[in-house]
Amino acid sequence: MQSEQLRQRRREQKRLERERARKASRKAQMCASDELDFLMPRLVTALFGRGVRMSREELGDRLRDATKDTR
Repeated sequence: MQSEQLRQRRREQKRLERERARKASRKAQMCASDELDFLMPRLVTALFGRGVRMSREELGDRLRDATKDTR
């Protein structure tokens, strides 16, 4: 009886650890600058970040000025 309870307790602990790991993984996938309020896969985040960086390099201050107007 005790061994069954011990196994159940271990299973529950492992389940909780997996759940915590999933939550941590989801949080890690969010945009690092916290400018976005939704989750994206890492590849999408990387591509989006690259696009934003390239746009900023190309447009320079014009992009910053345009984003200030919309906030």
